[in-house]
Amino acid sequence: MNGSKKVLALAAALSLTLGGWSAGAAPAGVGGKSEGTATPGVAVAVPRATTKPRLPDVTPPGEALGLTAAYANGEILLSWRLPTDKDYDHANLYVKEPGAPDFELHEAGIASEPADGDLPTSFSASSVGSGSTGLMQTYALAAPLTGLYEVKLTSMDRTGNESAGTLASAQAAPDAQGQAAVTDADATAQAADFIVTWTDPADPGFRRVQVRIEAAEGGAYDRSFLVGKGEQRLIVSGLTAGEYTVELTAYDAFERASPTVRFSASSVDVTPPAESGALRAEDLAGTAQLTWAPPSEDGDYASSRLYVRYPGQAEYTRLASDLAAGSYEVPGLRAGAHQFKLTSVDPAGNESAGAIVALAIGDYEAPQPVSAATVALQGPRVELAWTDPSDPDLAQVRIRIRSSDGAAYDRSFDLQKGVQRLRSEALPEGDYEISLTALDAASNASSAVRLSAHALADATEPNGSVAEAKLLALPDFSVQASLSDAQDTDYYVLPLKTPSKISLTLRNEAASEMELRLSDRSGMRVYRKAAVAAGTVAQEEVTLGAGYYYVKISGGAATGTPAYYELEGGTGDFYEPNNAREQATVLSANALRTISTIDRPGDVDWYRIDADRTGPMSVQLRNLPMGTNYDLYLTDDAGTALGESRSLIGSQETITFNATASRHYYVYVQSASGYSLFPYTLETTNREPDALEPNDTPASATPVYEPYAIELQKHGSIHYGGDSDYYRFEVAKAAEPFSFTAPANVSLQLLDAEASPYGVQPVLYEQNQVISTKLNPGTYYVRVYASSLVTEPVPYDLTFRFPAGSLPRPVYTVSEREQKLVAYWAPDFMQDIVSVRQGGYSDMFTDYFFDGQTNPSYKWFNFKSGWYNRPSVVYHSYQETDTHCFIGYYLYYPSMGFTGVMLVIYKDGSEYGKLQLVRTKDKAYSDNSQISDLEGGIFRAGHRPVLSVTGMQQSTGWGGSGPDTPTITMFEGDLRDQPPGGTGIKYFHGGTAMEVTDINNWAAYSYRLLPMKELFDNEAVLDYEFKGVWGLYPSSFGFVRGAFPWKYEQDMLSDPAFYVDRKHDYMGGFSHKYIDNAYYHIGVQYMSVAGLEDLDSFPDNPKSDLIVIGDGINKNYWKKNNVTKDQFYPIFFGEDDAQEDMDFVTPLSTRYLAKPSYARGVHVEVADLEDAHANSAWETMGTFDYPLQPGEQATWIGKPLSMVDGKVLARITFRAWRVK
Repeated sequence: MNGSKKVLALAAALSLTLGGWSAGAAPAGVGGKSEGTATPGVAVAVPRATTKPRLPDVTPPGEALGLTAAYANGEILLSWRLPTDKDYDHANLYVKEPGAPDFELHEAGIASEPADGDLPTSFSASSVGSGSTGLMQTYALAAPLTGLYEVKLTSMDRTGNESAGTLASAQAAPDAQGQAAVTDADATAQAADFIVTWTDPADPGFRRVQVRIEAAEGGAYDRSFLVGKGEQRLIVSGLTAGEYTVELTAYDAFERASPTVRFSASSVDVTPPAESGALRAEDLAGTAQLTWAPPSEDGDYASSRLYVRYPGQAEYTRLASDLAAGSYEVPGLRAGAHQFKLTSVDPAGNESAGAIVALAIGDYEAPQPVSAATVALQGPRVELAWTDPSDPDLAQVRIRIRSSDGAAYDRSFDLQKGVQRLRSEALPEGDYEISLTALDAASNASSAVRLSAHALADATEPNGSVAEAKLLALPDFSVQASLSDAQDTDYYVLPLKTPSKISLTLRNEAASEMELRLSDRSGMRVYRKAAVAAGTVAQEEVTLGAGYYYVKISGGAATGTPAYYELEGGTGDFYEPNNAREQATVLSANALRTISTIDRPGDVDWYRIDADRTGPMSVQLRNLPMGTNYDLYLTDDAGTALGESRSLIGSQETITFNATASRHYYVYVQSASGYSLFPYTLETTNREPDALEPNDTPASATPVYEPYAIELQKHGSIHYGGDSDYYRFEVAKAAEPFSFTAPANVSLQLLDAEASPYGVQPVLYEQNQVISTKLNPGTYYVRVYASSLVTEPVPYDLTFRFPAGSLPRPVYTVSEREQKLVAYWAPDFMQDIVSVRQGGYSDMFTDYFFDGQTNPSYKWFNFKSGWYNRPSVVYHSYQETDTHCFIGYYLYYPSMGFTGVMLVIYKDGSEYGKLQLVRTKDKAYSDNSQISDLEGGIFRAGHRPVLSVTGMQQSTGWGGSGPDTPTITMFEGDLRDQPPGGTGIKYFHGGTAMEVTDINNWAAYSYRLLPMKELFDNEAVLDYEFKGVWGLYPSSFGFVRGAFPWKYEQDMLSDPAFYVDRKHDYMGGFSHKYIDNAYYHIGVQYMSVAGLEDLDSFPDNPKSDLIVIGDGINKNYWKKNNVTKDQFYPIFFGEDDAQEDMDFVTPLSTRYLAKPSYARGVHVEVADLEDAHANSAWETMGTFDYPLQPGEQATWIGKPLSMVDGKVLARITFRAWRVK
């Protein structure tokens, strides 16, 4: 209700109340002198109020002043001044558009008087002076029509009174410029939507955009859309895949059209094809055979993809892509429930959800054979040790021991998984064949690992009297012996330098009773005596003072056959109770040895070391009881862990650390598995530990592998009475003199291949020990031992001197499986001879050690000189995973260095497998054309591949044009034809290293295979290889290009599964789990990484983009963009935002690396790579370096990296280990 209507209503109310009186006069008697008089028929109530009532304001306010109207750019600009009335409130605007019959309210309540200086957004005001002049007001009125616009502006007061209004008018007309077009027009396809975007023109009169989308020629789609000013985006759904024309036209208020912006765009196909039908799976002895019916009725179907979910896995793994046929086989599957998923793919890449079929695979796969099998002789017994295979379903290992000569002894023993050690019963003297076979839960048997041994006769004889008593070396001893008949008696002497607790255990393995007696020398004073029944064990303990004591064993041979027994014992554990740090036994810091036991579950032995000097100190745990595995730990006096040693072998643990004088350190020993009443030995010393241990038997002898040194030393120590150190070496050529020298505090003995004394032995204990003699080709041992009464470690230096040219070259043995496969697949090499003027020698390969030297500097000179034989030799490497064998064949040219070729053998269940791929430095060949990046197929002679090798110089003859280093390619000729050129050699594997004498007629020569381990394990040779200076002297000829594989493709040797999987797709089932890999030094597993700061320079998104650079990986292997601070992200090569496409069969984060001897540590760096371009520099977030020691393994969880500008910016979790 407006103000005037409110006034009228109030006046009407007053009129009714006053009986029709006017507001300005009163009737008689009211407010006058004629009281009591009334109009007849009307009752009047006379109020007593003495004041007149206040009447409402019905006066409108003044008009706006100086109203003007002017047209410009599609708008009419109004301006006026406010009236000066105190009760003015606001204005109403009425507009009469061109052709309209009357005014209509356009906007009410505009131009309200500003309060406290705040102006409404719809107008502006400015002061134009004081007094009666009001504030200046402006208002913009849109004028989309051509013609005369009339406006009326009325004033309103606070009670609602409205003025008559003031008028103005303006003529509207279009401008001459016209409407501008849109800019930045674009269209993108996202999933099922088609998105058009643009930027509106800046014209003031612009009002809307018309978007037209029309299908390309032949399409029926043609629609237009109107989009209002400011929206600048249109989303269209439901388009079919194809090309479209997009047109955008802008319109202003006068419906004038801009020039049309026109372009083409495509929509995407997001509809997956139909599923395949009749998907079935069948188990064919570990191979899954899948069949299905492709959706031929779907015209958009292109191919199928196959996935598998292995037992125990949550996610599917892709097996194959681009499958067109309706069947596929997946070989080499392990037992368990598998699930296969087959999806359909169309040309646009849309993939269906997939059809799924389950298949239970039976257990057909034999476990891997045992490894690291060794046999040691303990008198008439053999002691076997091995490492179980890692197969999860391994059940037991079957050991068979039988006489080699066909005698009656033939026994088998089934030992459960994890035992990994067997000491046989006493065996009759003679030769024995031993086999070890792994069996899984389904009774599948591995290939047998075979060993041989010779059981000795009673080595303690003669000991039939006190005068002939054999020394029992303390602190612990174990003797295997026998009584030859009922009258035979064996004596042993125990020398005690201090009062000691003695334990004696007699195990009677005979068929009749034996007697154990402990007495003084005279036999008159008996301390312990026990009758030990046949097949039983007796144990006696007694504490004795210092002196000599004698043990007598008698009886037991009543049947007339040798009665075998075992006598064990030693001094007791005098250090208990020491099960807590507070009870730790205090030890001296220098060369102290303890004899203690872990004799029950949960037993822990603590010791305190009081360091008497600052410097290196070592603690060594040795001589663990059979069947046990103890671990060693070191802490400081505050309980902080300083080190630990937890080998998997259970034979020896060592911790070396830098001690500070006068500080306390604590060592404790606890069991990882097993416990025993028999003691262990713990030794602390200020010297470095004996790194050569264990080498106490010929079977565990330290190999002397410095074949071309003239002189070398080994540093060892004799740890206790009865300890011996054995060294083994090979002689390849008869020569003299060989000499071996040691100090007088130890004794030397030269032994032949049967571990029997050889030649004249030196005088014991009296002078420096020297052996000098002539040796013929064969295997020899040097034994170092000391007085039986030694109670503290005795260090020594053993010096070997070899005659020049004697080549004490070690024999490298390989497994039966490796030997068989390497020989079976050995290629034929068609070697082109280019350097005819040089006798063809630069194009001949040979044994690296043909001249007896390690340094390659003069090998080319020596080879062509004719002073040395030139045997034809090919080196080989062998690695095996769950699915493949990788065999490398390497040719050494003294003129140029190495070149090589790799054969990839698929384990299809047959005896030799299937040759799947031949890989050279630059090319790959396979008979399976589905494998990616192939040069062609495989040429064979029978089952062996035939390869061409170019000569040193540029070749234009047979084999094609090649570089000046040997290049291997697949042979493309016909073996029945005489190859062109006339000069060349046909090399084949015949087992004999023949010397080439004819290069003109393509004569055939046999080569011999040698394991590459001989070179890989030789640190000096390997360092030359990594430096790339094979064959030619580097200062004269520069860098030699033939150093292969390490210099160029070292992954081909150290990590062939990674190398092949990265280079080639569609290899079928492919595993990275190595069963056998002896050609790497360092293993690194990258697990996860976290960034702690946002380092990117973009203000709107400063989150870091993480990369990891380290051993075996570079910045392209893995990347994660926009990481959240303090969150760890898993690392898998080629995934997340990696800059290099690496399509591995399974997620991979582990590298196996070969390194030179001077660089076998671990290095890792985390960085922020802001730009996705591969050549961009990165901003480091920290590094970490760690010098791994041989045999060491370490895991770092959330390891902080080095600080950058005083802050830790990143943390990483990874694992590393060093095998040699």
